[in-house]
Amino acid sequence: MAEESGQDFPDREKRQDRTCPLHPLERRVRDFIREEGLLDPDHRLILAAVSGGADSVALLRILSALREEENLTLYAVHVEHGIRGEESRQDQAFVERLCQALSVPLKVFSVDAPAYAKEKKKSLEEAARELRYQAFYEAERDLPAQGRIAVAHHRDDNAETVLLQMIRGTGWRGLCGLKPLSDRIIRPLLCTSRREIEAYLKDLNQPYRTDRTNLDTSIPRNRIRREVMPLLSSINEQAALHISQTAEVMRRMSRDREEEIRRMEETIEYRKERKGDRSGLFPSEIPLADQAEVPPLFRKRLSALDRDSQRQEVLLLWYRTYMKGSGKDVGRSHILKTLELSEEKGNHSWLLPHGYCLRVEGSLIYLWKSRDRSIFLHEKGRPLLASGENLLLPHLSAGEKRDFSLAGGRLEISLTERKKGPVEPVFKMASAYTNYLDYDMISDNLRIRGRMPGDRIALSASGGHRKLKDFFMDQKIPREERDRIPLLCSGSDVLLVMGFRLASDVWIREDTRLVLRISWREADS
Repeated sequence: MAEESGQDFPDREKRQDRTCPLHPLERRVRDFIREEGLLDPDHRLILAAVSGGADSVALLRILSALREEENLTLYAVHVEHGIRGEESRQDQAFVERLCQALSVPLKVFSVDAPAYAKEKKKSLEEAARELRYQAFYEAERDLPAQGRIAVAHHRDDNAETVLLQMIRGTGWRGLCGLKPLSDRIIRPLLCTSRREIEAYLKDLNQPYRTDRTNLDTSIPRNRIRREVMPLLSSINEQAALHISQTAEVMRRMSRDREEEIRRMEETIEYRKERKGDRSGLFPSEIPLADQAEVPPLFRKRLSALDRDSQRQEVLLLWYRTYMKGSGKDVGRSHILKTLELSEEKGNHSWLLPHGYCLRVEGSLIYLWKSRDRSIFLHEKGRPLLASGENLLLPHLSAGEKRDFSLAGGRLEISLTERKKGPVEPVFKMASAYTNYLDYDMISDNLRIRGRMPGDRIALSASGGHRKLKDFFMDQKIPREERDRIPLLCSGSDVLLVMGFRLASDVWIREDTRLVLRISWREADS
């Protein structure tokens, strides 16, 4: 774990006297905690995660106010992520002063999220979250007794989560939003909104810190928060409340559904195989559950799940088991695409979120952590060049955008500047026909054409090249199509096999300054 700083947890907590009545928001959170059973009945001990922002400061102030009435033992933990330099250290100092004023014992962890993101090949946001929760659980283990870890998610966060799940593609689980109690994590503020939290802090004349990374709309959640939610609120100012209420209805309904699926999984047997470090299964061999083995209470509900639904549930479980923490980003679209590929003839590859790769070999599908940038060529309306068709691309200046006719569709290219630093997630999420290239690594003589003798492509981060002919053979591309697949080339170096592979020597890196975006679409799309 990361290097620690700050004081250790003392054996006993210093309690703070409170003679004034509870604030209305404090009473509402108290009632929510009781209704949802968020406290461990044996050890009424809470470790509050405090970043210094408005939400976590309000969480700490509310829990501190409830200590005496609820017989709480309260501790706090703060994680300094090593991202924002002096600003981040000022956040830590602020939290230390606040906890001292409230007589709440605090433990501080300092981590290096940028280095961890680079090592694990994760986005900075995901890396910071992983390290943060590692710190929470380590701090919780040091407590005198097992308790609950309180985080400051509120109603607006819940609405944002539901929208993100819907955008990614989700089923009933994704529509349930955030749970008030999940393992040892509790969310006491789900009963309140961001506006109410800020009003509460204003009533208390309580300052808080603002994290400028929350203003970065290249992060999907921030964009939802700063652009989408205000738009929805302009249509109905109670939008966040209504979305959160719907999630609550779905969550309560899901309790029966979860038991339903658990029973189904117990009765379904599916074949699993291992091949090296790859985990495989045969989707076509997932049978229907044996109704005779299902308790009568669930038999009617289970019968409503047809074969496809059962296969989808098992595939989702498989993804979440083998993607090691990244399965949450697998949505309905991934499941349906997996089933589609498993029923097609031949061998196929598909790049999944967080660098995982799906490989279909006949009726067997494999999943493994991939270091390359393979993408798939299994869509309707894919580009195939006409005989002799080729296109010389012009030199671009930063901010410039051009589009052309190509392969029965439209090709769009644009050039943008970026600051040096960790690679943004969007540049890693290549799709079949939208890719991002390091323009600094490309000469001016760019051309889209068909294959030619001597063509080669870089396939590994070390820069090793391979003949394009061998690559096509490995991908089982029909011979009659190989001459018609569009290639983005610089001389005999292939930079992009459109629909299949982006060459490793033009991947976006931390020192990339200019990003070339190249995208193809059907003419009528």
